[in-house]
Amino acid sequence: MSVTNLYTYRGEIRGLASAGGNLAFVTVHEEGKSTALYRIDIEKGTMAISELPCGGQALALAEDSHIYIAGTDGKIYHRGWDEDAFALLAELPAPAVALTVVGGGRLAALCGDTLVLV
Repeated sequence: MSVTNLYTYRGEIRGLASAGGNLAFVTVHEEGKSTALYRIDIEKGTMAISELPCGGQALALAEDSHIYIAGTDGKIYHRGWDEDAFALLAELPAPAVALTVVGGGRLAALCGDTLVLV
């Protein structure tokens, strides 16, 4: 039997990542309002929402269960999967449209035509 779950979120999905049985995504609101990090536990069918101070352009998950989010405000925020608050990691020259975790605990962000290593 197939089960369909419907979830409510604000904005257009811009970033999507998975870890184990969990799915995380971020959105950007068309009017520039802040959105959130949305985390879905696939097995339980539940969604947790963590408010962001801006929209989320992109996200990356590290092996140590840290989530990195590129905000529409040109900053990178991070937190642990089960933590409540976001911390500011870096300010970029422009909002990043893509993030990825690279070796040595570094993060790469694509800001327009510039690649930034954090």
